[in-house]
Amino acid sequence: MTSHDRKEVKKLKDKAASKTLFGSNQDIVVIAAEDMLKKCNEKHYADVYSLDISNTGITRIANLEKFIKLRVLDLSCNKIEWIDGLQHNQELRELKLYSNKISELNGLEKLKGLTNLILQFNNITEIGNGLKSLRALKLLRIDNNKINKVEKNTLTCCPNLSSLDMSNNCIHDLTNICCLKALTELRLANNQIEHLPDSLACKSLSELDLSGNSLTDVGSLNGLHVLNNLNISRNKIQTLESLGKMGRLQELRAADNLISSISRINVQFPALEILDIQRNQISFIEDMESLKLISTATEYLLIGNPVESTPEYKGFLAKIWELVLNLESLNKKQKRSKNNPKRPGSATIIMRKMSGFESKEVEEIIKFSTRQLHTFETSVQERFNSIRKSIDELLPVQAMSKRSISPSKSAMDERPYSAGQRPSSRSGRLSRLQEAMAFATENFTEEPEQTS
Repeated sequence: MTSHDRKEVKKLKDKAASKTLFGSNQDIVVIAAEDMLKKCNEKHYADVYSLDISNTGITRIANLEKFIKLRVLDLSCNKIEWIDGLQHNQELRELKLYSNKISELNGLEKLKGLTNLILQFNNITEIGNGLKSLRALKLLRIDNNKINKVEKNTLTCCPNLSSLDMSNNCIHDLTNICCLKALTELRLANNQIEHLPDSLACKSLSELDLSGNSLTDVGSLNGLHVLNNLNISRNKIQTLESLGKMGRLQELRAADNLISSISRINVQFPALEILDIQRNQISFIEDMESLKLISTATEYLLIGNPVESTPEYKGFLAKIWELVLNLESLNKKQKRSKNNPKRPGSATIIMRKMSGFESKEVEEIIKFSTRQLHTFETSVQERFNSIRKSIDELLPVQAMSKRSISPSKSAMDERPYSAGQRPSSRSGRLSRLQEAMAFATENFTEEPEQTS
């Protein structure tokens, strides 16, 4: 965010504060349409395609009627309690409402062209019919809310939905989620899921996150043949055998489970690159021998298994380094090579292509951090101004000169407002200089000798 943008955001906050209406229970804060137009540096409302009024303290969505060409609207990090006032913005493609106080999902009926809807960190308890008109919707982030169930036809009204994040809710039944055929990315981490549906219709899934639930079996995932990223960490899974063969799986995270063997992992996942099997129940080297046979592997995480205490374990790790030629990292230690001067045991950072969710998340984190920095800078500036004002008020006001200043003694008399002619302001540099000269003239300048 540039200094100009920061100034504009501050102006919007001030404008919002000055346009406070009083509701029944609390103040209603909105921003006038002309102020939003000014922020966009446009002269005509029809020329505004993107509007950012995030983190401005507004409590209502209002005064957007004239922005009929708006495509992207950011209302995040405010105090909005319900969605309304968008019926004239039918060209909207992306709507950001995360980090507000929204409890009900409604007011979106006219936004039939909306493709991205971002609603995480609110107080939403159910989706209901809130998405009924959004047939063009492709990305929905509704994580970190209070949703405990997804009713029938709640999401099927969005046939083009490809990315769905419902992590950090209270969901326990996936029946009405896993029927979405267009889904390619699905995140359901940190819910209350104990069982998966017998059959999954979302055969196009390439990324699936089920971490932090209470799953004991993942056999229903067997038919996801194009899956390349699977996270089932922090569950109660005892075996990976039920997954069957997944020829395209590249990343498997299964840490913090009850898995005791991965003896066929090379057959099940022949394209595997990253494996995280930390803190499971693997006790014997024989149950890990297959790790030597995955030629595509670049990273293994095996820490926290009982097998670590066996005398053969260190030799086994050395053999993995020797046989898996593409391996870059083993238990967070980097492989030493001729082209890599780092010693064994140093940490490695492996750059990988981010998913759509991850890139969006990074973008929002950067944006949020920028806002936080701006808030901090504003706070520091306000404190500095307050301290400076207090110091100025405490400074003694010197008495004005009691006698006129001789023209030969000071050039200040040539100015229309010299120190001897009017009281000086204590805030400006010039006035302070005038005060100092007047004081010096009164106290340190000799009187002219009187002629007889």
